Amino acid sequence: MRRSILVLVLTAVTMCSGCSLRKPAAASASFRYRVFETSVDVIDEAIPPGLRETISDSVYSVSKVNSGQLYVLLAHVAERPGLLAEKTRNISHWPKVADTWSYSRAYSDQDAYLTGSGGGTGYLGVCKKAAQRQIRVEYNVTHSIGMRNPIRSKIFYEGPVPPGRALFFFAPVERTDGSKVFHVIAFEIVTAD
Repeated sequence: MRRSILVLVLTAVTMCSGCSLRKPAAASASFRYRVFETSVDVIDEAIPPGLRETISDSVYSVSKVNSGQLYVLLAHVAERPGLLAEKTRNISHWPKVADTWSYSRAYSDQDAYLTGSGGGTGYLGVCKKAAQRQIRVEYNVTHSIGMRNPIRSKIFYEGPVPPGRALFFFAPVERTDGSKVFHVIAFEIVTAD
């Protein structure tokens, strides 16, 4: 009589900024994001080049900003195409909770060149490490409203909640009429502490 015993042990622990998939410390945060376009001058004034970090393999840069900088940028959302997406997500899991947004615009007047669409699919996450809240923002982004070269890129941040509780991802774009603007994805992070 033959006896076969198959023992399969799978252990997968990924360390992400110190937060383990196995036993992440309980944490939660509210992520509010807005997607829009704004002028080059507004970005240059609100986020000087020294505050910009490049993202590997991405056309986007990221900056940790404060609420004052956030509201300066929100006050200068391009009138057309306007605010493209806005959403709030309450997240209490690590490393990631799936999320998506999308938008489209179509004009039949003098701004017909602003026709197009865009969106993002990705993940948000939050955990605690040594009493410090860690967050993760990861999306694949598309944007083609009135652009010569549509965006297909990623955004990514993993680390502590920024002191100003806001993250800006932004990419320069050139419209078909030759004007230059920035595509912006702004995240506000609200925590209980």
